[in-house]
Amino acid sequence: MKDGKVHLFDLRERTSASGNRYLSGWLGKASVVAFLDREAEEPTWNVYVSQPKQQDAAPRRAPRQERGTGAARSSRLAPGELDDDIGGIGR
Repeated sequence: MKDGKVHLFDLRERTSASGNRYLSGWLGKASVVAFLDREAEEPTWNVYVSQPKQQDAAPRRAPRQERGTGAARSSRLAPGELDDDIGGIGR
């Protein structure tokens, strides 16, 4: 770390279904999203952080599947999936 900079996290630019640009990424286990402030005089990003909902203290076992039905789907979030509906943020 010669220059004193610390890399904190990466954000990727995305485009919503309605054509709006936004940034998204992860800061540890927290989801980070940023939206352009349409009312600001200069390009300004509003940044929001949300954490996944807490799971029960006791670990859960995946439900048993009958033969030939395939593997059970995990109830945990995959990277990039959010627990919270953020569709209305930044509008």
